[in-house]
Amino acid sequence: MDSNEFVWANIGVAVGELVFLSLSARYALRATRRVRDRSRLRSFRRTAQAAHGIVVDNQAEWLQGHTSVMALDSAIAVSSNAGGAVFRPVVRFETQDGTPVTFAGRTPSSRQWIVGSSVPVSYDPGNPSNSEVTGETRIRHPLWPLLKLILCLMVLAYLVAAQAFYLMQGVNE
Repeated sequence: MDSNEFVWANIGVAVGELVFLSLSARYALRATRRVRDRSRLRSFRRTAQAAHGIVVDNQAEWLQGHTSVMALDSAIAVSSNAGGAVFRPVVRFETQDGTPVTFAGRTPSSRQWIVGSSVPVSYDPGNPSNSEVTGETRIRHPLWPLLKLILCLMVLAYLVAAQAFYLMQGVNE
């Protein structure tokens, strides 16, 4: 292998290492977040009170990050993702002591919620603004990000070994 090939091989391996290192960091962060979110959601569900809420509006969020609140026709639920928007229901309910609470659902959906419809609500009695539409929030398992992390780390280990091999080849010549 001449020196030019050696340099390009080393650069290619280094770029691959950076790509897989960044992917590994991303998947590690995602798995950590899922474990944390899972723990918080389980804790919330153990202490949550049940109530009946009414959808009073829809909160639309565009993929570009712009958020606004829009009223929708209560007669129809639109199931298309209009213009890249996702929707969260704005729900109003009363706690057991009669305190009115309004909150936006946690999980975005491509469908708009029917205004005026009744939905089951779970809320934290100590902090009623910490509420969710019951069954709306999924507990995501951290398995997939962990498997992706393991795969990325294996490829990264291979690339580090390849770079060490190329360096040894360069030293031996």
